[in-house]
Amino acid sequence: VHDATPFRFNEQDTAINYFGRLLEAGGYNYYGTERIYSGVDGREMQADIFCGLVHYQRLRHMVSDKWQVRLAAC
Repeated sequence: VHDATPFRFNEQDTAINYFGRLLEAGGYNYYGTERIYSGVDGREMQADIFCGLVHYQRLRHMVSDKWQVRLAAC
């Protein structure tokens, strides 16, 4: 279990260094980038991509939740 609080790190021990070391210990690139390979022919492509988790929260104020219909203009 890792603590994700932003106040744990400082200028000498930065979050980038901490998580970079964790990535290296797991056999990944220090910066979280990996080489990408074509799904068609398997050739290595000339681009680095970032591999990681993405979290998002759906907000309730979406247009589809707010639309209303009027029969006549006021």
